[in-house]
Amino acid sequence: MNLVWGIWLLFSPFTLTYSSIHGAAWNAYVLGAAVIMFSVMALRHPQPWKEWANLAVASWLFLSPFVLGFAMDAEATVNALLLSLLIGMDSLWVMMQRPDQEAA
Repeated sequence: MNLVWGIWLLFSPFTLTYSSIHGAAWNAYVLGAAVIMFSVMALRHPQPWKEWANLAVASWLFLSPFVLGFAMDAEATVNALLLSLLIGMDSLWVMMQRPDQEAA
């Protein structure tokens, strides 16, 4: 699912029309690409650090509207907060499904 969320995040500035808010848009582009990259890597070779990386991305995504100053834009903020929860919960769920793997 994180792959799907990453693709959505990458294209959400255009879909939700907040591409003119540079901080929010660039945040979505960079974090969307990171989630896609870590998700594809995890699909090819599952390792816990890749899920931890997506969890870190989700944590920043949750804080980013307030740190980058786009919290006043409802669409960008709701998108960031909702996706941070979805990406974070999916990463935690995957880690709980494979507790026997050792950290790389």
